[in-house]
Amino acid sequence: PEGVRLGNFVFYPAISETAEYDSNIFGSPQDATADWRFITAPTLVMRSQLPRHVLDAAVSARFLNYAESTDQNYVDVRGIIRGALHIDHAHTLSATLDTAREHEERSASTAPRTAAEPVPFVRNRASVGLTRDAGRLYGTLSGSVEQLDYESVKAHDGTRLSQDSRDQILYSGQLRTGYRFSPGYEIVSKVRVGRLLNEGEVPGAPDRNSHLYEAMAGLQFELNPLFSWRLIGGYGIRDFDRAD
Repeated sequence: PEGVRLGNFVFYPAISETAEYDSNIFGSPQDATADWRFITAPTLVMRSQLPRHVLDAAVSARFLNYAESTDQNYVDVRGIIRGALHIDHAHTLSATLDTAREHEERSASTAPRTAAEPVPFVRNRASVGLTRDAGRLYGTLSGSVEQLDYESVKAHDGTRLSQDSRDQILYSGQLRTGYRFSPGYEIVSKVRVGRLLNEGEVPGAPDRNSHLYEAMAGLQFELNPLFSWRLIGGYGIRDFDRAD
């Protein structure tokens, strides 16, 4: 699609409709419940064609409706905006803002077993990075903060289940580098550190605060314009404040 142009911006509207049959919508080991569900997903993407910089955005929604189990219906919404400021031929400052209100279905492995409905939660993420790309060596230094805020959900007995103990904030920083040692061949690496806060506001809830450490490296190469590979390996550690 060519999109709809307004000045230096091109808008791409789209919508999709999906029908699915699930023989066990709750992932239950016994007394499975089968149902049809219909997913309507409209999206609107804005892409910039500015002379030098970048400012892109997108909004989307996901309407999920069951044929019979209508109490499991929900609506997800999301918005994202990305920008890049090209300082000079070698340096680029970029930023991303992402927010969404989504739902965790009852069949998810992390969903509470006593919940009667999908668990709603809000996810917010912001990141900023500086890229230098000049010559053989290039890299990006970036930092981000991501928040997950889970809302209360209805239980089978009609009460409300607090999900505050699942709320968390992740602060992270990373350095991604690459080295072009031959035409089409590059050595790439990534080092990431982070601090995850999940203290559990409910009295007696466990403290799951932790530090994250990750390191990866590998090789990427392009044999021709249609065939490329990336082989990467690494190691990660999650170190909890509590020894147990």
